[in-house]
Amino acid sequence: MPTLSTKGLPTMPTSRAPHRARPRRAATAGLFITLAACAAAASAAGAAEPATMRLTGASPAYPTAVPVTMADGTVRNVRPSRYHYAFTTSPTSTLGVPAVAEGFCVDTAHYVVSGRDYPVELQTAADTPALATPGYREAGWLVARSRDAIASAADPQREAAAYQVAIWQLTGQVAEGARPTGDAPINARVAQLRAEAQGRSLPDALDVDAVPQPTCRGVASVVTVTGAPGAEVALEASEGAAVEPAVVTLDATGTAQASLSLDGAGVATVTGRMQTSRAVRAAKPAGAQNPQDQLLVVPATLEDSDTHTFQDCGGGYLSLPGLPSPIAAPPGDAAPAPEAAAAPAAPVLPAPPALAPLAAAATPVGLPGRDAAYRVSVRNTTRRVARNVVVRQALPSGGAARDASGPTGTRVRVTRAGVTWTIARLAPGATVRLRSTVAVPGDAAGDLMRADVRVTGLGPRARVQVATSVLEPVTAADQGFTN
Repeated sequence: MPTLSTKGLPTMPTSRAPHRARPRRAATAGLFITLAACAAAASAAGAAEPATMRLTGASPAYPTAVPVTMADGTVRNVRPSRYHYAFTTSPTSTLGVPAVAEGFCVDTAHYVVSGRDYPVELQTAADTPALATPGYREAGWLVARSRDAIASAADPQREAAAYQVAIWQLTGQVAEGARPTGDAPINARVAQLRAEAQGRSLPDALDVDAVPQPTCRGVASVVTVTGAPGAEVALEASEGAAVEPAVVTLDATGTAQASLSLDGAGVATVTGRMQTSRAVRAAKPAGAQNPQDQLLVVPATLEDSDTHTFQDCGGGYLSLPGLPSPIAAPPGDAAPAPEAAAAPAAPVLPAPPALAPLAAAATPVGLPGRDAAYRVSVRNTTRRVARNVVVRQALPSGGAARDASGPTGTRVRVTRAGVTWTIARLAPGATVRLRSTVAVPGDAAGDLMRADVRVTGLGPRARVQVATSVLEPVTAADQGFTN
């Protein structure tokens, strides 16, 4: 079994170094790009990419300014918040920075205001060594998990503030210690986040290892996958070969196994792909005073491959693993078939995960007084026809439902408090898609407008929660500066 490094990433059980993601340009916007290939490739990586950044607003934004102790000991009144951006990148960009993104400030010495276009450089650890330091690696890990944590928090504004302060500490912007701000609840949450992030980083290594010794055709061989604990890795075999299961989930040690087979003799290739994220810093160009630098994460794919040789064990030779060349059978004697023990045992494969019966998505950002759209998908994951399936969308944090729709045969009831859909009949494996429109409250700026969606009639009740970040303009004063 592999061991884990102090950064939470697996090291190879073999003598060769862990594979890093190979850079690959996406053919469409829907594809993810890969990370830097390895240390050697990283050293040859190009410079940071130019882009234009516009700060579109803050949400959640802490409602009041709090005293924050900077790294130099000075105190400034700041509203720690999560920021939202619009990016314009080069058509040849390979970083995969989306047009709309969110992140956090990593530069308290400068300010940024909403509604203005700024030239920036998009930097990664491949071209900016500072982003490979432990502090920035932990900060990137926090950014990657911040969206779900903020959306589910009892107080999203305080949660966003705590994430911002923790990221400031990790990137050397504010004072270390238990009291970086004058707000005790924020400080307490910052301490928790720092403890959770200690030694953590975004996954940047994936290993796919086939058994090095040849085995007989038609006999499954073991493939070992190593990476970040809990990650899902999609596996694909070359033409004529098969790998099962097609998706593995890495256990607490960062390991999983699959079975590779080939009917005929030859070489089979197995490839693993893992969806992850990588940190990108949007930094002001050299010599510029603004904007302040921002840290965000973008989708990425880690990929690794290995090969295994399957031999034809019949004929006039004995095929024994570990021997450099075949041994001729005695004259006149047929070559004995290899014993089953000569081939590694196929792993016990887990059952594939069940599909979720309920999924929902919301307009990611909105403005006070405007509309936000919600999309809900309901899937019958049972083996029976479901009748009178009820889907309820409640709006616990304000907002008023305006209209809703569903497929033919769906009854829809709209009230200011939410929407109820009743699906008369849903066949096994079938999916229906529902839609609603909600008016964003005028007083919701800087907060989340959440929707709670539940379904009954498909076995155990399922529930998901989605949120729209309602943007609030950002000024220099919010960051402790006076113009």
